[in-house]
Amino acid sequence: AAPVVLVPKKTEEGDTKYRFCTDFRGLNQVTKTDAYPLPLIVETLEALGKSRYFSTLDLCSGYHQIPIWPGDCEKTAFSTMGGHYEYKRMAFGLVNAPATFQRLMDQLLAELKGEECFIYLDDVIIYSSSIVEHCRRLEHVLARLGEANLKINLEKCHFAQPKVKYLGHIVASEGLCPDPEKVRAIRNYPVPDSVRAVKSFLGLAGYYRRFIKGFSTLAKPLTSLLRKNALFQWEEAQQTAFDSLRNALCSDAVLIYPDFADPFILATDASGVAIGAVLSQMRDGYERPVAYASRQLNAAERNYSTTERELLAVVWATAQFRCYLLGRRFTLVTDHSALKWMLRVKDPSARLTRWALRLSEFVYDVVHRPGLKHTNADALSRAVCAIDGSSEESELAIAQERDDWCRTLMEERRAEKGENGLWYRVDRKGSRANWRVLVPAVMREKVLRQFHSTAWSGHPGPARTTSRLKKKFYWPQMGKQITEFVKACRICQERKSPAGLQVPLAPGDQVSRPFELVALDIVGPLPLTSAGNRYLLTCIDCFSRYAEAIPLREQSADQTARAFVEELVLRHGIPQRVLTDQGRNFTSELFRGACKLLGIQKLQTTAYHPQGNGMVERLHKTLMDSLACVVRRDGRDWDRWLPYVLTAYRS
Repeated sequence: AAPVVLVPKKTEEGDTKYRFCTDFRGLNQVTKTDAYPLPLIVETLEALGKSRYFSTLDLCSGYHQIPIWPGDCEKTAFSTMGGHYEYKRMAFGLVNAPATFQRLMDQLLAELKGEECFIYLDDVIIYSSSIVEHCRRLEHVLARLGEANLKINLEKCHFAQPKVKYLGHIVASEGLCPDPEKVRAIRNYPVPDSVRAVKSFLGLAGYYRRFIKGFSTLAKPLTSLLRKNALFQWEEAQQTAFDSLRNALCSDAVLIYPDFADPFILATDASGVAIGAVLSQMRDGYERPVAYASRQLNAAERNYSTTERELLAVVWATAQFRCYLLGRRFTLVTDHSALKWMLRVKDPSARLTRWALRLSEFVYDVVHRPGLKHTNADALSRAVCAIDGSSEESELAIAQERDDWCRTLMEERRAEKGENGLWYRVDRKGSRANWRVLVPAVMREKVLRQFHSTAWSGHPGPARTTSRLKKKFYWPQMGKQITEFVKACRICQERKSPAGLQVPLAPGDQVSRPFELVALDIVGPLPLTSAGNRYLLTCIDCFSRYAEAIPLREQSADQTARAFVEELVLRHGIPQRVLTDQGRNFTSELFRGACKLLGIQKLQTTAYHPQGNGMVERLHKTLMDSLACVVRRDGRDWDRWLPYVLTAYRS
């Protein structure tokens, strides 16, 4: 039986009502999709353009008005605290509910469709050129609905209006125009008050620059604020450029009319203060926007985790663009890779369950787009800065020559030029100070990425990243900048586990030399790799902190003992003592016999207290966090990246 949840919903009066939702994800996965076609919205809207009066009808809980074939009721079974039940009427969340409902309405109003009314799922619109004719057509449609015992929700119906909102457009006697809500997020885009805000806006505008005539010229007053050492002064030229680009983003040159024969792309993003979305389609090989949307987060929503805010953005955006997306497969684009896993999590929280049920009526494919390529939706929710420098020594040398701070050190003879053409910091007596390279301002972010964000760096924390960089490089206040960079790393925020409580790093016994005591443990099960590996045998020397990690197909005593001997003992020597937990692979006669044969004293932690082997437990967290930052989304290539992560850990 499927689980159920009550989803609260605010009414226009501010009251709270509850929607009974059933989690049909399991049933939907094994259901053959009904490919019944939905109406072409373009043709519908064009046919409405010559009318003067419009009425829109909304069916009251439309799905629940359709009976389920008795033999299929058992498939909709759900479980509550009061027992098991099954639906006798079509429920929300069933994958074929939209197609079934559209088929019913098409058959019911077949003679009137296209002549007196149009139907798109549960949205019915009646149109006419005169009020007398309109009343007659409205009576015809209501009579047909009454004959089928279908009820309408009067609170959501509008009768004989000169202008109505229908399928994301404003339909009026004067003609058809887009819904102002489509561009409200851009019209209300705040005037930038900092360099970071300017970069964010230019990231959004630049995403569609190929459709904005003279983009570089229009944006020049804004890009001038991004120059090095430029004073941030917002003057008339900057305001004019901002207004011109903002208007261009809302113009027909950028926005396109939706083609319902082509799939839609929904890009969403969330920051700590807002959520944003862009609905778009591909035209002539380029992604073109159809509509924008954004809103601020309330106080409670700002306390959500990063993943919850990203999922909130998806749920809210699908509701905003429901008339475009319902009943059609679309692509959901996000820069938060953990969201793909969250949408499939088997044991979510109550809030995530409610959101997943709201999304269950849509059919979509989730695609991850890295944040630096996600500037359309991203700019509506946060500031983005993507600066890429060069890693070539020759360009570093040129940057040093052009940097004011570097030149000052050269002139004061506190820097000396090396044989490779780079300048190094020296102390006041003229001796080399650890041969640390001077890093000019334009190159610092590149250096930070190389020593923190690459596979071989392993995404270390602030202290470890600072220690590594200070051995090779030097620039003013580098410790503060390194800490800020690491804390802002999105991959670390998304994939690393919380710090939690720290376990003791060393066992109680003191060690005085390498391989006097080696701690061992098993990690897993992990995602199955193409090589068949699912576990890790981890080893750490309690004196030097040198670590090894050996992939295993299974955690049997035979494989554990073989890996210990072949990959650790034969390569590094025989340890004096080994410390393990009380897992069967370590307490087996085979492993104990191997230790006895090699003259190794076997120690073990107390039962149900793995923290007694705290050093290796800390190693596990470091390895898993580092692997999470570099592996594929499904995690099935962790053994490929393991050598990189180990190198980063040992350095």
